[in-house]
Amino acid sequence: MALPLLGAAVAWLIADRLDIVGWERWLGSRAHAIIAGALVAVAVLFTALLAARYLTWHSFILDLGSYDQKAWLIATRSDIGGALAQTYRGGVRLTPCGSMRYWGICHFQPLYVLYGLAYRLWPSPLVLLVSQVLVVASGLIPCYLLGRDRLESAAAGVLAGALYVLHPAVQFNGLLDFRPDHVAIPFLFWAYWLIERDRVVAAIAAAGIPALAKQSLMLTFAFFGLYVAWRRRRVAVGLALCAVGLAAFVVASFYVLAAPGRSEAAFMVDRYFAGGAFLDPWLLARKVVYAIALFGPLGFLSLGSPMALVPALPSLVVSLAANDANFASITSQYSASVVAPVFAALFVTLPRMARRLGARAPTLRILAALVILSVFFSVAQGPTPLALGFWIPSWGRQWHYSQYLPDRQAALDEAARSIPTDPDIMVVSQNDVNSARLAHRHFYFPFPNGLERADFVLLDSKRWPWIYWVPDAERYAELVRQLRESADYRLVFEREGVLLFARVGAHNPGPPDLRVAPPLPSGTPR
Repeated sequence: MALPLLGAAVAWLIADRLDIVGWERWLGSRAHAIIAGALVAVAVLFTALLAARYLTWHSFILDLGSYDQKAWLIATRSDIGGALAQTYRGGVRLTPCGSMRYWGICHFQPLYVLYGLAYRLWPSPLVLLVSQVLVVASGLIPCYLLGRDRLESAAAGVLAGALYVLHPAVQFNGLLDFRPDHVAIPFLFWAYWLIERDRVVAAIAAAGIPALAKQSLMLTFAFFGLYVAWRRRRVAVGLALCAVGLAAFVVASFYVLAAPGRSEAAFMVDRYFAGGAFLDPWLLARKVVYAIALFGPLGFLSLGSPMALVPALPSLVVSLAANDANFASITSQYSASVVAPVFAALFVTLPRMARRLGARAPTLRILAALVILSVFFSVAQGPTPLALGFWIPSWGRQWHYSQYLPDRQAALDEAARSIPTDPDIMVVSQNDVNSARLAHRHFYFPFPNGLERADFVLLDSKRWPWIYWVPDAERYAELVRQLRESADYRLVFEREGVLLFARVGAHNPGPPDLRVAPPLPSGTPR
């Protein structure tokens, strides 16, 4: 937090000396060109980084591999009913919803029919990654429009766009290994902007699109209805939207995503929100850091307009109540539905603040200070080449630049080519060894899931020793030793730490048996 604190002092010192009139004239006259240039720059940089991460074997099964498999399954269905069914199932041959498992995507996602159609033209996870970048980058446009209209200045809109590009939550949602939540960022911005123009129906439609990408975003839609009721005094309309969103969430979570005797919602509540683990001091500290990372780049000014933050409440409450550290991490996808509300709230607060401070701090000066502050936040916490973590391994870990460079790529390519493309062949691979060659099949699981039934097991012993999604060097080494000694497998490829084991005997693919699966390492945050 030292860098952001330094940034706060530097921001005000510099902003206080700016020629605001000159800057407003210059930015305002070039607003469209600046926004277009920034959009293209973000799209090109993020696409290059994500493509490099995937093509050099640094992407993850959880979650890119799982979504790649899901899009492939949708694309392989011959009828629309089958394609729609795969948008909420974990696969043609298994349904992971409602119970403990170490694999699979159990979300209600009818929007993913579009990805299935795209996969019929080009079955590659690059479709998912490029679309994520373009969707997140496109949020720059409605952010600019909302800032321009609320603050009555094209120059203010440009600085709002700069805040958007620099915000760590935006950057991580653009550069993650694909998550569905990113759709919420631009469409909620559009919804807020359309509401400002009193185009209620169009705003409702924009807010509804993310709800088709993931069932939890139905709650965001529901709470956006409350914002409509407040902002436009359309109480009946707003309450009706809230009721529809809540009802859709209940149906999807407790009935659609369910198996006999169990539902995904009940399982998730029991797993992530039961007990008192969320009061653990370490986890509470993580949540404080998360709140600072969300609101800090905007100077915490968004808190001055709580009603504009209402659509973010479901995500914020989940992050504060969960006993899983991932829900309270700026590097995760759970911030996506908060981004637009914190900006919208900022744009409500700024005019009030400027009126209160008068000539000492006009809106543009405050925005300029926030942009400088955001640069420091981006350096301290972001994943881009601007950030320290991109260059310092101990700071950036999986966001270090080495994660975008070839690492024994030829050995991994050759090992993967040794696995038949038959979609009924069952493959197990460690979490950070992922490709379409492995994922485009009915049974694809992260190591050590499904070792009792897998046809092939692909590992890279020189990378992080992943057990499911948790590194555990001792357990990993022991499992590799057991594979080498097992009568059920033979080592068919070994080079530069890359290991490929093939089953000896009958082909018997199927869902993993959790009764014999190695448990998740204890004592590690999940």
